[in-house]
Amino acid sequence: MIYGDCNEQIDQLDPPDPVLGVAFIDPTGISPLAFDTIRKLTAKRRIDLIINFHEGMGIRMNIHQYTKKEGSALDTFMGSSRWGEKFKQAPASIDQVSREITDEYRENLRKLGYRVMPGDQVPVRTEKNVLLYYLLFASKNPRGSDFWRKIGQIGPHGQRKLGF
Repeated sequence: MIYGDCNEQIDQLDPPDPVLGVAFIDPTGISPLAFDTIRKLTAKRRIDLIINFHEGMGIRMNIHQYTKKEGSALDTFMGSSRWGEKFKQAPASIDQVSREITDEYRENLRKLGYRVMPGDQVPVRTEKNVLLYYLLFASKNPRGSDFWRKIGQIGPHGQRKLGF
C-alpha cells in the first residue's frame, strides 16, 4: 500500500505483470485528481477504468468558481482547458456546459487509447432525481464495454433484466 497524495505517489507504482486489471477511481471531488495521474496510471498497462465523475456535485455546483482563473482545479482534472473557451461563448444552459465538459473528458480518455461510450456511464441521482455523479467506464478493449453492459443488467439483489 502506498500512502499519500495520488498525484504525487503515482510514480511509486511498479508496472504489473501483463494482465488485465481494473482501477476504480473515486476522488472526493474533482480537485484531488489530476488527469496526468490517469495518464501515468494507464501508460503501458491494460487497465479498465471505472471513474466516479463528479458532474453534478463537483462541476455543476462550482462551474463559476472554475471560470475565474486560468489553471483551475477543473483544468487539472480535465487535462485540458477547452471547456473554458466554450463556456466563454455564452452557453445556453448549465446542462449544455456540463454535457460539453463530460464530452471533453471522454475525448481526453480517448486520446489515451480508451473506448468511452455514452452508454457506458451510470448516473447516480438523489431521491429527487438530481444528478450527483456518473460512474464512467472506459476500456482499451471493445470487450470491456460488453462486460460493463452485462454487469449493468444485474440488479443489486442479483436479479437480471430481460434483454430483448
